[in-house]
Amino acid sequence: MNAGLIIEDAEDPIRGDGHERPPQIATLLNLSDGLVGELLEFQIIVTVNCPLEDIDPAITRKGRLMAYHEFRRLTEAESVRVAARHGLELPRDVSREGWCLAEIFNLGEKAGYEPRASARMGFQAP
Repeated sequence: MNAGLIIEDAEDPIRGDGHERPPQIATLLNLSDGLVGELLEFQIIVTVNCPLEDIDPAITRKGRLMAYHEFRRLTEAESVRVAARHGLELPRDVSREGWCLAEIFNLGEKAGYEPRASARMGFQAP
């Protein structure tokens, strides 16, 4: 049986310098390395927005961390290629070092969240 756990934005539970470990690290390690992890072939995937050096060495040591992927901004050429593959065209008047995927796939979106005007309810005058 295969089982897994995905934890997004896991900086707080797994950051550390190896001296004072938060209890969450022990829990994660027991799930993945312990008896439960072996019997269920349990794997944990975490996403973080911090450098690998900030993660506790108990997690990054040899034999424990199976893979590490860093997602960087795409170069200008890569950005154009991804956009073209999906039928999108990047604006040429924007000067930048490259694009992230969210920017490419949300070209028509405004810069931030804008609350919508709600419809009036009740006995209010129009």
